[in-house]
Amino acid sequence: MAVSGNTLPAGVMLSEGGRCALAYGDPQRPVVEVFPATRLPLGGAFNLLAQTVDLLRAYARLYRHHARGMTPLEIALALLLTALQVGVVLYALGKAHHAAPSFLGKTGGLLLAGLALFALLYLTSRLTPMARLHAAEHRVTHLLERGLPLEVEAARAMPSLHPRCGVSLFAFSFALAVALSLVVPVFWAALLSFPLGYGLLRRFPALARLTYPVQALTLSEPTEGELSLALAAARALRG
Repeated sequence: MAVSGNTLPAGVMLSEGGRCALAYGDPQRPVVEVFPATRLPLGGAFNLLAQTVDLLRAYARLYRHHARGMTPLEIALALLLTALQVGVVLYALGKAHHAAPSFLGKTGGLLLAGLALFALLYLTSRLTPMARLHAAEHRVTHLLERGLPLEVEAARAMPSLHPRCGVSLFAFSFALAVALSLVVPVFWAALLSFPLGYGLLRRFPALARLTYPVQALTLSEPTEGELSLALAAARALRG
């Protein structure tokens, strides 16, 4: 069964076989939590929804752990920044939806929304440890998939790029959405692009290589501590 992973601001979550393992905090003494993965009756692209639910559950666990040390002002600022980011994307999609049916009119809003999301992703990965944790998550996922020892040195030898990365799915689906917007309304282009992109990448994994230059922008060389954090999640998943 394929291993899936997610990178969080202070940890790594890995999923396989109906289980999720989340490791966060101090790499020397990480907090590790294992919980059942979300199951939906339909497979395929609906797995994306299940994985999103599990990611939100992981964020909730992180919040419970870290929020005790946050002031009300810090919480308010975090919520405000999140609202602004979502607002930029929704505004861009709205402009695209009401634009004239020309290439620039229909595609301009989609491009703005996509670039806003990617800029947010890129800045977040560079201003926090997420780029390094992202690479650590990929390297440990390679270890799990190849049945190799879950050790730091083995993880160092693995590639940082991974064909099932969410960034690759976003980049590939975004390109599909732009192409679809030429023949269908922007709303439907955006709605259909992710399940279509998910299906194509699962059916033809080699297509993910087209997105590797984009994926590489969100990766950085992980430290031993970050590899240890991802390995803690992997050992809990297989434990």
